[in-house]
Amino acid sequence: MREFSVKKSILLIILSGLLLILAFPRFDYEIFAWIALVPLLLATCDSRHPFLSGYLFGLIFFGGTLFWLTSITKIGFLLLILYLSLYPALFTFLITKWNFPAKNFFGASLWVLLEYIVSHLLTGFPWLLLGYSQYKNLRLIQISSIFGVYIISGLVVLVNISLSQLLSFKQRKISLSLSFLLLIFTFLFGIYQEGKSAKITTKSIKVCIIQGNIPSLQRWEPIFKEENVKVYSSLTKKASKNKPYLVIWPESAIATHLRLDKPIQKDIFKLIKRENFYLLAGSLDKRREKEYNSAFLISPQEQIESIYDKMHLVPYGEYILGENFLPLKRFAIKAAGFIPNFSPGVNYTIFSLPKKGDFATLICFEDIFPDLSRRFTKKGANFLVNITNDSWFGEGSGPYQHFAAAVLRAVENRRYLLRAANTGISGIIAPSGRILKRVKENGRDIFVSGFLIEKIYPSSALSFYTKFGDAPLMLFCLAFLILFPLMGKNRDTS
Repeated sequence: MREFSVKKSILLIILSGLLLILAFPRFDYEIFAWIALVPLLLATCDSRHPFLSGYLFGLIFFGGTLFWLTSITKIGFLLLILYLSLYPALFTFLITKWNFPAKNFFGASLWVLLEYIVSHLLTGFPWLLLGYSQYKNLRLIQISSIFGVYIISGLVVLVNISLSQLLSFKQRKISLSLSFLLLIFTFLFGIYQEGKSAKITTKSIKVCIIQGNIPSLQRWEPIFKEENVKVYSSLTKKASKNKPYLVIWPESAIATHLRLDKPIQKDIFKLIKRENFYLLAGSLDKRREKEYNSAFLISPQEQIESIYDKMHLVPYGEYILGENFLPLKRFAIKAAGFIPNFSPGVNYTIFSLPKKGDFATLICFEDIFPDLSRRFTKKGANFLVNITNDSWFGEGSGPYQHFAAAVLRAVENRRYLLRAANTGISGIIAPSGRILKRVKENGRDIFVSGFLIEKIYPSSALSFYTKFGDAPLMLFCLAFLILFPLMGKNRDTS
């Protein structure tokens, strides 16, 4: 294939970035993900600067999908996209270095391992994993109950590389055939899995999710704490006519220290006892001079049954990563303003509902971490709950990107996932990934108030992914990275 001019290569790279942006929420043109990387691969296959090509692509893609972050921190947004763009840059650099059989499988394996690294390095940021773009493609994503969300990312990259090989006349017939056979198998498995009911208990639970729509700044003003609780209490009273067993309020819906603030505690306990339900609510907690972002389960008997302290805190949002380095601490505070100094929890708390089932709570962005949900499920959670406050994201794509990750957590673990967000998106996701309900008003699902009622069925079966996690797929991909370059006869020196 003839080498592209610099101008044409840049246009192809920009096209790739724009196509992949359109594949993610709020655009949700997930079909574009299957071709988005093709222009990038064509532009870099004969490029003398593949690293820079991948970096430019990363700046466009991450800049476009994470632009909502500028409403929170412009400096943080810039630093984050500069860091995240290193990963596609490394991908394009490495994939252009060798000619060998099954290069499409090599590239898919490389992408998967890079996503795994970005999900764990420096506390991890698995926000825009390529597999999340397919959250509405129910038949495809069922395979994540075996290998997690990363297998979806790998399949998307596999198809992109295969298509680029076809267009550049560098295809390997056997590897191309295998890649499309694998895709067909994935869809057939999805059809089978969709029609198969997860093993459930004989008991159902009627749950209620409340979305209060409290403005971000108002939530933490002391003068508004009673008013905020009244908003949630009023919505809960209306919902209580449907006799829910469990009511869920979002993260920090009780914007005070629930155990220490006796007047607020008294009002909430009175409501719970009168209407006779269990309440799961986000609040602050303070023990031994340490602050926690916590979730409380309160019984109709006016008892705090269990408390979960958030374990995976938001760096520079809930604590300062590297705070012992004074210049970094000063820079972080100047860039983001005041940063709370929360302490991380240490226990995988499982909440128990008598004769109904057990569940786990993920606070804020904890649901974007696949292994965290998996560990909770393995420890006995029959369903999952995510309480969050996405009001900081504004009207942009942030809340929708966050919700997409929750869909994959449900499928991976074959569990219902209940999501309560202060300003949205609040909803219920079935173990198949199907979105059963959302809190909506006049067609809107963010920055509206309301509630929803639904029956769910706690599950006791463990998926392959819940049992074994990411290790099988990562070992498989690592083997590809090691073995296939050794099989190559010609080193690409272009």
